[in-house]
Amino acid sequence: MTRQAMPVEWATTQMNLANAYSDRIRGDKADELSAWDSIKQSISTLPDAGSPAQPGSTERPDGLESFEPAPAEGSSPLATVTRYTDIACPRRVWVEAERLTVVVQLTVNQPTRSAARAALDVRPDAPVAIRLTAPAFDALNALDQTTAILPDADSPPVVFHLKPRVAGPAQLVFDFRQGGNPVGAAVVNIDVTPDQVATTQTTRGVFPVVMPQGIDAPDLLLYIHYDASAGIPRLRFTLDETQHGLSTTFDAVDLHSDPAHYAAGLYRMLSELAQAAGGRAGDAALQDALADEVRRLGYKLWRLLIPSGLKELYLANRAAWQGKTLLVVSDEPHLPWELVWPHDPATRARATTRRGR
Repeated sequence: MTRQAMPVEWATTQMNLANAYSDRIRGDKADELSAWDSIKQSISTLPDAGSPAQPGSTERPDGLESFEPAPAEGSSPLATVTRYTDIACPRRVWVEAERLTVVVQLTVNQPTRSAARAALDVRPDAPVAIRLTAPAFDALNALDQTTAILPDADSPPVVFHLKPRVAGPAQLVFDFRQGGNPVGAAVVNIDVTPDQVATTQTTRGVFPVVMPQGIDAPDLLLYIHYDASAGIPRLRFTLDETQHGLSTTFDAVDLHSDPAHYAAGLYRMLSELAQAAGGRAGDAALQDALADEVRRLGYKLWRLLIPSGLKELYLANRAAWQGKTLLVVSDEPHLPWELVWPHDPATRARATTRRGR
């Protein structure tokens, strides 16, 4: 995300980063910019909200310019269509079952029965990629599949075959992408029982991900899934390298404390730093010291939360990934992934990927 391509999103991000120092909810490293610098940059990006948009202008009614690219002369933006997730999946399954079949479709009309149902806005000119993450199951066929968006018709069904591995509560996580950008995600809870049971199905929701039209797909797409199905809270990571079509899944990272409690401690510490900086923006030595504290926090999060395989992959590709874009998609709502500071522990050399969440 750049200031030129997405000024409003860029400004909003800068404001959010500034709030890391001055408000309760934070998410900043911001290349060691102070909160005051971030605020000034964000404000300078926005047009004057006091000047009403003129008829026929590209300004929004609230004075914010549209960040969607202008259509080429003689053409119009490709309209999206609405498709509904229809996931056929039982709520309960026997641990000794030879096969659990999960069927996914994107339908024109709302389904009457679906394990996870919501509306997704998709383009008609590209297929939708569907990834299934199922930590408590063995995969009997591919977990990455695609389906076409058909005009006025349901998409061809995508079928996943799974075999339960252990008894207990389990989750199936579905990620939907189009053109390299996420468009939605769904989580289905399943009880894997020690006793043979009849299969039943319930309906749950899906979380749509809305990406502005015309935005290029990120170079790197990192999925982070919170999994407590085995009784031990874990974070599971999958990295997609869009350009090369590579997907890498890493060993899970066990969590030894509640993420919400841990994040609350981080926010308290950042609030203390903000109070220390209050009214002393001109104290260069203090600002440097506070930036060092935030950087050390980012180092710690990198050490504790990121799997070793991902750290090794970063070190091996640090030069190749310089200037690349990274989008983090996480269903864990508390941990501030924006604060994580990728680096080489031997030299403290930091990453230069452009991150978004």
